[in-house]
Amino acid sequence: MPIRWRILSIAALNSAVVIVLAALIWNGAKVLGTAWDDVRQVRESDKVLALLESETSRLQNLIHRYINQPSPELFAEILLLREAVLGTLTTRASTDPMLSGSAEELERVTVRFLDGFGELRSLQATIAKTYDEEVLGPARDIAGLYSVIEGATGHRDAQIWPSLGKSREAFTAMLVAANSYYLSLAPASAEDARRNTETIEKTIPVMSELADNDLQRLALQRLSARTAALREGFSKLTGQLTNRTELLRNTIDASQAETIAAIDGLSVKMRQHEQKAQATFDRTLSDISRRVLSIAVIFLGIILSAGVLIALSIRLPLQQIMASMRAITIGDYDRKVQGTEARDEVGSMARAVEIFRQNAIAKRKTEDELRNAKEKAESALLELNAAQRNLIDAERLAALGGLVAGVAHEVNNPIGISLTVASSFARRAEMFEAMLKSPEGGLRRSQLEEFVRSSRDASEQLVANLQRAGELIQSFKQVAVDRSHAERRTFMLGEATD
Repeated sequence: MPIRWRILSIAALNSAVVIVLAALIWNGAKVLGTAWDDVRQVRESDKVLALLESETSRLQNLIHRYINQPSPELFAEILLLREAVLGTLTTRASTDPMLSGSAEELERVTVRFLDGFGELRSLQATIAKTYDEEVLGPARDIAGLYSVIEGATGHRDAQIWPSLGKSREAFTAMLVAANSYYLSLAPASAEDARRNTETIEKTIPVMSELADNDLQRLALQRLSARTAALREGFSKLTGQLTNRTELLRNTIDASQAETIAAIDGLSVKMRQHEQKAQATFDRTLSDISRRVLSIAVIFLGIILSAGVLIALSIRLPLQQIMASMRAITIGDYDRKVQGTEARDEVGSMARAVEIFRQNAIAKRKTEDELRNAKEKAESALLELNAAQRNLIDAERLAALGGLVAGVAHEVNNPIGISLTVASSFARRAEMFEAMLKSPEGGLRRSQLEEFVRSSRDASEQLVANLQRAGELIQSFKQVAVDRSHAERRTFMLGEATD
């Protein structure tokens, strides 16, 4: 069987495994998808519950902050958050399939919680009005009356002054305690405010007995009336603050607690539903994994058995071909390639290797012939190089002879001129000596000047020609065999290399 059909049979087995496994996975994927949709829906519903719990808790904190420190910014934030809570209930909780059955109860509790804020805000406005009109209003009047009484008192030594100072200190402490109670609802502050109010009321009769003019008495009567109004206003304020605390606890906090309880109850149901869906998901996944593993093991055994047989049918002939290739690479061309008679791809490879062996034998024969030819060519090359060196030496000697002849010709000119000048100078010297020794008479001045002039000309020509000869000899030395470096000189590099 050709190798391609053997490989295709393995591919067919693998395809069968893939098809069977894909059918099992697709069947289980539908069940897993349903279970996962339930898990995902539960988680989405849980997110809605967590969002509601977070929004209502934040709304409760904002309401408490608004009660303690009212501000338009807090009120606006409360209204926005209130709309967000209602929006979550109406647009998400009511349409959620997991929460739709319980959304009405959750909405009822939440609406009650939100409506409680309206009542609380109305009561807060009443409290603010009571505090401003029935506590701070009488307090401002009392402060003015104290100023009137102090102004009507002539000097600090008056008998009314100690009681007046004590009453005023009690009034100041009462205002501080009332403000503290209004802001913090501390019971101790309320008790301090009541105690200081009683102190003011007790000091008024004493100051009335010690008053020494009608203005003081009239101011004390007015002070007594305003103190009673302050006491009643503070008592009213205390009752309203108590009502606000009760409303905050029973409506806001209790409704919030009910909301949290409802959310917790729904969260428990969601957890149970999620656990059930997760169990279904895990069970289905386990079943699919077990079936896939069983089928995979069975088919894996079949594929491995077939694969081993096919591999052996391919591997053994290939090993023989590889052994033949190694023999060829080490030069053993006499070993014949096995498997050339096979009709599959391995047989084609064996026949190709046999052709390669024949080509290698022919190549080795060709290389031997080339090697012999190369050795002959190398001998001829050696002879040619020797002849070339002889020609170069002959040419070098010819060039050197031409160079020596040229230098000799150049040096001969100044030396010949110098010899001519020297011989002429010698004859003139002999003639000058003869004229000096002549008995006929002395030497004339013109003859002496002529001899000096000719002597100077001769010496100048001798010096010039001998310097020329010296320069030529020095130049010749520079190109001599010894390559003298006695003199450094400037030369044209381009000209020399050319």
